[in-house]
Amino acid sequence: MASILIVDDSLIMRRNLRTILERNGHVVVAEATNGEDAIRLFELHHPDLVTMDITMPIMNGIEAVKRITTKYTKAIIIVISAFDQRSMLFEAMENGAKQYIIKPITEAKLLQAVKSTLETAIANDHNQVSNPFPDHLNHHMPIHIHPTNSSSERADTISVENHDGRFVIRLPDPLLPEHMNACRVALQGLIFIRPLLLTIDFQSLAMIQPWAIQAIQEIAESIRQAGGSLQFVIKDDELCRKLIDNLPSIKVQDVNA
Repeated sequence: MASILIVDDSLIMRRNLRTILERNGHVVVAEATNGEDAIRLFELHHPDLVTMDITMPIMNGIEAVKRITTKYTKAIIIVISAFDQRSMLFEAMENGAKQYIIKPITEAKLLQAVKSTLETAIANDHNQVSNPFPDHLNHHMPIHIHPTNSSSERADTISVENHDGRFVIRLPDPLLPEHMNACRVALQGLIFIRPLLLTIDFQSLAMIQPWAIQAIQEIAESIRQAGGSLQFVIKDDELCRKLIDNLPSIKVQDVNA
């Protein structure tokens, strides 16, 4: 279980987060009501993870994220934001936050974010993988397809994580139109980041509808036009073949070939 610092100017939100986290075995080491307190309490307790609100008095969450991650590069921060704050949210991600959660907060959403973010951080510490993409990209954008045997739990919404500068969008199963719309919203916030490194993780997804393939084609083209790189993580072999067959205009590389 993790030691966690809660940062939010709302007493009700802090109580809700504490209740959920402590009920599931985590230890809340402190609560902060603004960014300045967050920095001070982080340096005092060095928690495993921080939940960070964005809009707060004295110092907002974006500045707090930036200052903490600049000094403590391995700090794990999950940003909590309202949907209409998403432009600020992606600024926080660009400045070092590892993942975000859109309000309203549910127990399942919070615990899944905490679990996946901590697991990713541990995996990165034990398995440092160099970036397979060159600093410059040729005319055709390579899409690397990684079959994986990971047994990720199903989720009912997309998540976006920052893995040392590579942004990972995880898709739920089943995949619904609103999930791809959420992908487009996420992409709008990421498209101006340089270098733009994006991974779409299909997790346990085994079936994809034509409308979803079209949406993925549009996303891939947007990334190509922005000069970025796109990586797919796919568990199902049939889904892997289907995506290769339906992306004829883009150079596709199967890294396990």
